Amino acid sequence: VRYDNYPYDDLLFPRDRICPTVKIRKLARSKYDRVTNQHIPRFDHFCGWINNAVGEENYRWFLLFLAVHVGMCFYGSIVCYWLFVGEIIDGDLLNATFFVVETGEEVKASKMVVVQFLLARHFYLSAVLMVVMGVALTLFLGFHLYLSARGMTTNEYYKWKQVIRWHKSAKRRYEEAKKEGLVTERQTQGEGKAVSSATISDDVDVGCVGPAGTSVAGDAKAASTQTGANGDRGKEGDDDDDSAILDPGPFPKNIYDRGIR
Repeated sequence: VRYDNYPYDDLLFPRDRICPTVKIRKLARSKYDRVTNQHIPRFDHFCGWINNAVGEENYRWFLLFLAVHVGMCFYGSIVCYWLFVGEIIDGDLLNATFFVVETGEEVKASKMVVVQFLLARHFYLSAVLMVVMGVALTLFLGFHLYLSARGMTTNEYYKWKQVIRWHKSAKRRYEEAKKEGLVTERQTQGEGKAVSSATISDDVDVGCVGPAGTSVAGDAKAASTQTGANGDRGKEGDDDDDSAILDPGPFPKNIYDRGIR
């Protein structure tokens, strides 16, 4: 299979799962994108700027797209700077007299006054287009370079945040119940098990700034179905009560990354 390049972790991506929309086997790290109506291998996110999903086939071009635009913003900022310098020299603004519109007060020229004048006159060009967009794109490119260096995707990054929140909540609930003597010997047999794949919602649209809406099964019932440390699914409701409080065990290993916390 062309896109079947990654192992299943039996947590974010359980094996033998069928996509309920397109009715095909879900490859590890893939996701259905409802905007493009396609199942995307190694899905990262849907980008509104290019109006397309970013995944295994086009992620490198997306990084190039970001890098080019960051370079253009920095180049535009440098050009704006020299245009402003030229305007200052041609208009002799450092020796000019300025007026406050609200009061009519005369103000002697200074570097700060001239900068305020130029920013007010060319606000959208200098402040919005060059500075704001340049900073935003630089941070966005840095975030994706970080993900690339770790071998992660945006989709997986936010899903692991869900796992972290669930694990902390379940661990805190278990420790509190243990102190109060609410955990029985039968329930402690579930210790050492990791978080369940049912904890993570896969029906979430992921955009440039993260998921459109997260759904974390952080209640007590999610703890009744566990995933073993070796990735095997536990049985649900065979002997345990629905309200059983189980130890979520150690934090599960992310096989696609060396650690995200």
